[in-house]
Amino acid sequence: MARLLQFEARINYTSPIMTLRDFRIGWRTLLQDPAYSFVVIAGLGIGLAAALLLLGLVRHSWQYNRHVPDVDQVYVVKQRFNVDPKTPWFDQAPLLLRAVAAGTPGVAAATGYLPSRAETMGLTVRIDGQLRKLDSLTVLPDFAAMLGLQAVQGDLASALDKPDSFAITEEAAQRLFGTANALGKTMLAEGKLLRVGAVLRTPPASTTIPFETLLGTASVLVEKEVREELATGARGWWGKMLVRVQPGASLPAVMDALQRAVDSNPALQDQPPEVRQRLGRRKVMDVALAPLKDAYFDQDVAQNFRGRARPARAPGRDSRPGRGGAADPGAGGRELREPGGGARAAPPARGGDAQGAGRRRAPHRAAVAG
Repeated sequence: MARLLQFEARINYTSPIMTLRDFRIGWRTLLQDPAYSFVVIAGLGIGLAAALLLLGLVRHSWQYNRHVPDVDQVYVVKQRFNVDPKTPWFDQAPLLLRAVAAGTPGVAAATGYLPSRAETMGLTVRIDGQLRKLDSLTVLPDFAAMLGLQAVQGDLASALDKPDSFAITEEAAQRLFGTANALGKTMLAEGKLLRVGAVLRTPPASTTIPFETLLGTASVLVEKEVREELATGARGWWGKMLVRVQPGASLPAVMDALQRAVDSNPALQDQPPEVRQRLGRRKVMDVALAPLKDAYFDQDVAQNFRGRARPARAPGRDSRPGRGGAADPGAGGRELREPGGGARAAPPARGGDAQGAGRRRAPHRAAVAG
């Protein structure tokens, strides 16, 4: 009998009549002190809104580069130049590693890219008599396939192969030409006429590789020395590189192949005795692969993660005398011309201020991506 009474009491307590009465009591309590009630309810609403915004930001951050096909198999080549004992990791590496990676077992594709012009300047073009700045990349073959880029108008492969053609995103086309149907429209860049050969879907904001236009290595805007360097990496310039590995491939084996290429490169290994002594058993340059999907959260390169990396020469002997390479005794502290006309700080003379060189070579990103 006692259990039955307890059960009936529990039913009465949770009945709709009791719930409605509690609601009325609560409403009357709120009306008794409207100011306090407003503060409490507003605080609760603001707290919930802030929580939803933070959750949205977290979700957005975790979506970086997730639009890339099979992103789990795509890696960024990064390096640390140990000549400077305090240098961080950079998400750029000597361009000579692209050919090495492409020929390594287990690698499906390897590509690279550079900013078309110094990031602080951008690519300046003239359209309908007005000057505009573009966020442009000069890309190597397989770049479009690596990122899964799709042309909604035109032929992307042809646009990157022709010297007077380029590809543009829909958003950039709308901004520059007033319409996303920009196929065949022209712009003047550095006295050269270029035509839109392909219109691409605009990459999502959650990318670490942002761009508005793409140029191929055959473009009239790409200088001869830059074209050769992108193809061979002979001068030791640094650039952004991506590697797609095959399913089941050994990642340590791929990294070992890249490390051996760096260890056997004469330009990189040509260091003065004092640098060798300071290095001890450490390598001149360490090479690693980092997942592209985690690039936004890569703490190793966080301090130089401010935008796309500017092209830079690795310290070593330039193939041409007088170009201000690291082997040039007068190179330290001078400004060199970046590919495309931008200025950059030259690496120091061998045995010079390596720490300062590491700071000067640090890439500067505008935002992310990348």
